[in-house]
Amino acid sequence: MSDGADHGFGRRTVAGLIAAGVLLAVAFVVLGVAAPAWREGGDGGTHALSKSGTGFAGVVALARATGLPVHLSRGGAEAGLLVLTPGPGTDPGEIVRLIRAHDNRPVLIVLPKWDTKPVDAHPGWVERIDRLPPVAQTAPLAELIPRDSRPFAGARSFRPLDFNIGRSDGSGLLASRDRAIAGGMPVSSSETTIAGTALQPVLVDASGAAVLAWLPVRNTYILADADVLDNAALASPAAARAALRLLRDLGGSSGAAFDLTLAGFARPYDLARLALTPPFLGVTLCLAAAALLAGAAAAQRFGAPQPGSRVLPFGTAALVDNAAALIRTAKREPAALARYADATVEAAAARLNAPAGLAGIERVAWFTGRGGAGARLAPLLTAAADATDRAAVLAAARTLFIWHKEIVDDRR
Repeated sequence: MSDGADHGFGRRTVAGLIAAGVLLAVAFVVLGVAAPAWREGGDGGTHALSKSGTGFAGVVALARATGLPVHLSRGGAEAGLLVLTPGPGTDPGEIVRLIRAHDNRPVLIVLPKWDTKPVDAHPGWVERIDRLPPVAQTAPLAELIPRDSRPFAGARSFRPLDFNIGRSDGSGLLASRDRAIAGGMPVSSSETTIAGTALQPVLVDASGAAVLAWLPVRNTYILADADVLDNAALASPAAARAALRLLRDLGGSSGAAFDLTLAGFARPYDLARLALTPPFLGVTLCLAAAALLAGAAAAQRFGAPQPGSRVLPFGTAALVDNAAALIRTAKREPAALARYADATVEAAAARLNAPAGLAGIERVAWFTGRGGAGARLAPLLTAAADATDRAAVLAAARTLFIWHKEIVDDRR
């Protein structure tokens, strides 16, 4: 193989693939956390994310564009005016819970007005079928009035529905019964009005019927006609200005917060969302930077590369080491010593030209008769036979090796 042969990807290619993988993983996590918020609001409902005629996204955008502090509430504590936009199927108990959590600060309930159906050709659009019946319009208020009319904090039980829905007698401008809330809003014969024994009219039509009423025991305003604030109201510049004036008068300097929890858009915080939300976002970015620096440091080689070695090296030394390791693992050292002793004596006899056919005691006697180193063979064999532990086996084998070397050297 030549030096110019292809050895796979280059360093830059591998680094680019790793960087792309990291960026895609980060994008996947971020989009997975943020995607639910981007998909919200396209159902044509009666909430502040909806851009249909019955939604309230338009007045929120218009208020923000004119400098009025308006934001969307997903369940946290809010200051200023809390705007609730229930549908006909909203649980009345949830409305009471939100009012209680608002701690006697002003609340505006916008009653539902229209029965609608989705427009298949335009996702997020709805088509008006007819006005909701009065029972459906006031259904969200079913648990609003305490039976004993005590302040909200002490209320424990509720009395049945005590609201009446009607229609305005004619067009004109709404008159104000409260000096803090400006009148002059346009009204038509399709305007919805509300009456009740516990309500105080705030904005009324020419006949005195309330379009906006106040429930003192809850510090809650009830807007009987949703078309005063919804997206459909923005078709008229005069109505749009009146809608902004209503939010400004009710919310004051603190502005307004449009609730989204009644529409099912509460967003509980999980670990991933917290990690990507201030103030925890700073910690996440620091950890990511530390991980990148650690990865960059680990990618650099420390010192000269060490040559690799074979799993099974060449040579007799490696063969002997492997055989010794196998004997040691099997715990067969004493048996191997007996074979080693026989092989050592046989090799010495061959070098000294011992008579053929000698074995065992006869061969030991022949070595003993030679004198010198040969006379020590019998004690050495006895010590080898008595060796049982590893230290004794090694000592006996070493002694036999030295004996073999001495007796062969004596012959020379």
